Amino acid sequence: MVRRRAARLAVLAPLCGSAMLVAGSGTARADANCMARLLADVPALEAPEQVKSKSSGTFGPLSAVKVDKRTGKMFYCSVNTYCYDSNAFQLTTPCRFKLDKSFGSSLNPYFVYSAR
Repeated sequence: MVRRRAARLAVLAPLCGSAMLVAGSGTARADANCMARLLADVPALEAPEQVKSKSSGTFGPLSAVKVDKRTGKMFYCSVNTYCYDSNAFQLTTPCRFKLDKSFGSSLNPYFVYSAR
């Protein structure tokens, strides 16, 4: 279990460009310093008709990172908005995340890392 989690974090940390920590459960809250710059227009994960425009400039503060358990695809989420494909963003500030065990149900298709 610990070995699998460590391997998963070793893969995610360089992709995120952030320090990802594993700790106890927590709530999704935004780290006021964790901001990203949009590189392309990107549809929302939950509502594809809602598109975040590149012209909006920045996105954040980020509240969580969702990782699809099946594909490994990552999504950046912010408070009071949707989650968007991380490939359309570049992190502009240091960000720290921790595994949020409150989303740990085997029925949940995502690993959720909350901003700390």
